[in-house]
Amino acid sequence: MHNHRYESPDLERPHNQQPAYPSFIARAGAFLIDWAVVLLLAMFVAVGAGATAGGRLVILLVVLSLYEIGFHLAIGATPGKMALRMHVAGPAAERLDPDKLILRYLVFFVTIPLIPLNAFIVFTDPHRRAIHDRIAGTRVHFGRPAWLHNEP
Repeated sequence: MHNHRYESPDLERPHNQQPAYPSFIARAGAFLIDWAVVLLLAMFVAVGAGATAGGRLVILLVVLSLYEIGFHLAIGATPGKMALRMHVAGPAAERLDPDKLILRYLVFFVTIPLIPLNAFIVFTDPHRRAIHDRIAGTRVHFGRPAWLHNEP
């Protein structure tokens, strides 16, 4: 009998059952939530600092980098992913090292202009991995990270 108290399908699933990975639409929803938050944070910082146009771009890039890497490193998900009950982890839902998270972010950032190609890849990949997930060896999973259940 399966215990339904766990939030992630990766926890206590039968060995012959593949985990369900979030769709492109779910991932896009999380992306839009995160970009809205990042843009608001960057706007507040830029206005508070009295930044010029070039300064606003630098602030946006710094806020985006700290947001993406910081949240994934701390809790395995950004607020957008948490809102849609997703997290980023390794193939076996394990916690990621900082180097993999930084690589994932850098590849994500560089491939933003390739969103149509990324969408096609996510649609056709059985694990719903985007370019940055394939290169960094990561996956987006449903639910809270399993490793958060084991931490004090």
